[in-house]
Amino acid sequence: MKKSFKSRFVVALLAAASLSVTAQELYVSSSAEHRASADAVTGMPQTATLTAGGYPIWLPGEGWTLLSATPSKGLLNRDNPSTGEYVVSRTNFVRIEQGVVREVQSVRVSHAENKKHTSWTNPTPCGGGAGAQDIYGVVLSAEQPTFTRGTNCAFVSVNKYQSGATPDITQPQNAAPLQKQAVRVGVLRDSMHSKKLDVTFDIFPDSEGFTGGWSKAEIAADPAKSQFIAHLQKWVKALQTAVDQAYEGKPDAYKGMVSWRIGAMLPKQ
Repeated sequence: MKKSFKSRFVVALLAAASLSVTAQELYVSSSAEHRASADAVTGMPQTATLTAGGYPIWLPGEGWTLLSATPSKGLLNRDNPSTGEYVVSRTNFVRIEQGVVREVQSVRVSHAENKKHTSWTNPTPCGGGAGAQDIYGVVLSAEQPTFTRGTNCAFVSVNKYQSGATPDITQPQNAAPLQKQAVRVGVLRDSMHSKKLDVTFDIFPDSEGFTGGWSKAEIAADPAKSQFIAHLQKWVKALQTAVDQAYEGKPDAYKGMVSWRIGAMLPKQ
């Protein structure tokens, strides 16, 4: 019995070691440097073990490629510069079908926890704040658990896409120009001491067969659009649970998650 338990324990350790070896971290971040890894090449296909700052990246379905990997530094709290410098990265992935961008995922993380830092001051769909509408557009829904320390905001918003807006999504090569209209679905998670994990998806409804505008009135007047938004609002709650688990360091955080496309009622194309 003891030998059997010991054998199973050794196998488990070897499996864990194998996973850690094969995981591909997209950034080099230390006290001396903060940059994208040499392996973070634009156009590289997805793998099941990509990480950013140690956080697992979830890419639903096939056909995703790396669009950009951007490290940056700044002040955590603009109102209190004494909190010092923080390091973050924004990693964008794109899925292109027949030359058309179907969706973009952006993952923003912090790479170090600094005990001098207090909290993030970025505007969010849940908390509002100056500049929130410029970043997120018209917020259709935003929910946060009542007893969350920091931010744990799941939201759905609509906005006319602007290249260079937050998150910064560049025009992919070998693809038609990005659609003007995007539906943004995502989860923003952060807390004390500069810890952060934001996961957002930009979905381009014109590429999915929808036509016309996406103001609140236009959505309410169109059953197909209303149903589509309701589906995304339900899906983002599942994403919120998964992102929160990834934020807490659980390696299987995205187990069971499926693409927003599963169950979505899209116009015939």
